[in-house]
Amino acid sequence: MIAAAFLLLAAQATASPSPAKPAPAPSPVEKLKTIDSAMAIETFKATCWAGFRDPEIFHAAIAMAPVPLALQPRGPGQPSESYKADEALLTYLADDRLPANIPARQCTLRVRLSGAADQLALAARIQQALALGPGRTRTSPASSQTEWNVAGAGARTTRLFASTRAAPGGTTELRLAALLLAQK
Repeated sequence: MIAAAFLLLAAQATASPSPAKPAPAPSPVEKLKTIDSAMAIETFKATCWAGFRDPEIFHAAIAMAPVPLALQPRGPGQPSESYKADEALLTYLADDRLPANIPARQCTLRVRLSGAADQLALAARIQQALALGPGRTRTSPASSQTEWNVAGAGARTTRLFASTRAAPGGTTELRLAALLLAQK
């Protein structure tokens, strides 16, 4: 029994080392050109915020966006639409067949800001631009997020997130997301 244990330990010691984990692939946002926060907020306001509840209004807004967004081909079984510009990535989902616990309307804009972003100052600019009430901000060394809940027509709440995290090259990744929550 002891000999078997020694043989097992010897076999493990001579076994080849486990392969090193590959470096994570860079985020698609890291490949974007930087944009200023005012242009990012204006693009989100003109597309996601103005029209994400109604697909027709959303599609009309995309054509007029401050940043020229091009529709990307859909992957098999992908229910969302993706749009890309040199400075932004936008995803939009309008699917009323989703389970009740998944928002039927979702719109997310991801951009890269030059330099470090002050979450509270950025949240204040978003709050003013979108005429929102006070939000709730959480910060950590890795990322920060401000959340707003906005009551809407038909007892449906829109939840808005503004999230930032440090990105390579001293830049900041900004994600603005609007979700239309299910009725309670």
